[in-house]
Amino acid sequence: VNYTGTYDGKTHEGGATGYLEGATIEYRVKDGDSWSEWSNEAPQIKDAGKIEYEVKASKANYKPATASGTLEVTPKAVTIKADNADKEYGKDDPEFTGTVTGLVNDDDLGKISYERTNKDEDAGTYEDVITAKFDKNDNYDVTVENGDFTINKGDDNKITPEPGEGEKDMTVEGDELTVKYDGKTHTVSAKADKEGSTIEYSTDGGETWSKEAPSLKNAGEVAFTVRATNPNYEDATAKGKLIVTKRDLVLTSATDEKVYDGTPLMKPEVTVSGDGYAPGEEAVFIFEDEDGNESSITNVGEIKNKFTYIGEEENADNSQKSQMSKKLFAADEKNETNEFDPKNYSVKKIYGTLTVTKAKLTVTTLTAKKAFDGKPLTAEGTVDGLVNRETVTLKMTGSQIEVGSSLNTYQLVWDGTALEANYDVEDQLGTLEVTKAQKPNDPNDDKDKDKNKNGKTGTKKPHDPKSSDDQTNGKKPAKAAQTGDQFDIMIYMMLMLTAMAVMIVMVVWSRRRRDNE
Repeated sequence: VNYTGTYDGKTHEGGATGYLEGATIEYRVKDGDSWSEWSNEAPQIKDAGKIEYEVKASKANYKPATASGTLEVTPKAVTIKADNADKEYGKDDPEFTGTVTGLVNDDDLGKISYERTNKDEDAGTYEDVITAKFDKNDNYDVTVENGDFTINKGDDNKITPEPGEGEKDMTVEGDELTVKYDGKTHTVSAKADKEGSTIEYSTDGGETWSKEAPSLKNAGEVAFTVRATNPNYEDATAKGKLIVTKRDLVLTSATDEKVYDGTPLMKPEVTVSGDGYAPGEEAVFIFEDEDGNESSITNVGEIKNKFTYIGEEENADNSQKSQMSKKLFAADEKNETNEFDPKNYSVKKIYGTLTVTKAKLTVTTLTAKKAFDGKPLTAEGTVDGLVNRETVTLKMTGSQIEVGSSLNTYQLVWDGTALEANYDVEDQLGTLEVTKAQKPNDPNDDKDKDKNKNGKTGTKKPHDPKSSDDQTNGKKPAKAAQTGDQFDIMIYMMLMLTAMAVMIVMVVWSRRRRDNE
């Protein structure tokens, strides 16, 4: 009897047929090149393999009959299929699984386990790396179908915009990175939580990406998106905004005041406060008002010390823009490296005042005295304090005829170069006094007086020019008044010469000052 079959866990037995009844049946099995002894036990087979055997039938009176046969069990096909598996980057491997088909008994291959054959930990898919581990069993022809193992990218990488290198003054609030304009170029940076991340930036909503961080110098803002790419993590993105704010610049023109002197008062100075200028920057000023008039004042009054600066003419009226631009351009040529741009500043202008107060003008009228003679008593006067060679007419109005006194009045006629509004007039009025005229002396009266005084007729004393009688006698008092007038006139002339000398010095000084400017 021959048998050929696939391993099924059962025992299969050889045998013989067609022999005479009562015959003795014996078997022997081939073992390599030799045969076993004859035995009446039929050969059996269970496990995969092949047995060659012979069977012999013996009976008295008969010649023994022999035959050969084979028993063969082939390995059973078994398939172990490892399941595909995955995990998140950075996590532990999961427990691998699989399925087995074709086993006769579940434990014929021992305890089947699954493992991966590589040690890679970077994100990605690794094919055919999950395999099965089992006990060998010759009864089975095992086929292992390996599984794929995928390490998925992690999703916990985060990216945060932050100030660029050296940006000590940049502040962060939410997604806004803010710094005040200082004439420098400012940039941002970003930090990813996971090492090995590549940082990229986009300023067009993600259409294009660059490793160069956005930067900004002038006042304004730029919105950007930052992205962190990492082979082991999902892309992480964040939005940000780089803001350069304007500097607060307070420009205050100078205030000045002087007493009227006939020359213009100017103060082309500006003090800077607030945040001030960025290093290396400075505004160029033109001191004039909106109509292009120079900020100066000569006559008594008060004006604002107005000014403009380069860049401000962009907001000027078209009728003034060209003229203003030319002036500013000419002024700015002196500083070619100046990068001042008012667009980077929040400018507040404060105008000082230029004030010219009235000059003191003193009118002095002279004092005169005489005895009554029926003629008007008058005296001259002087004007002190006129500046810059200005002129005015002094008209004397004081007069005294009758016995008595009155102020020596006057009238200023502003018909010269001086303006009344520029002067504060003070006066020192003299007095015109007319005393009573004395009667002529009677000789007899004098003799009587001498006689009464000396007890005898006296002789007339010599004439004393200093006597009070002579001072009240007609012409002599008038001459005394004229002598006083001559003295006052000399004082007036000396004062006038002194004033003229002062004016000459001031004019020379003023011209030299303008030449130096």
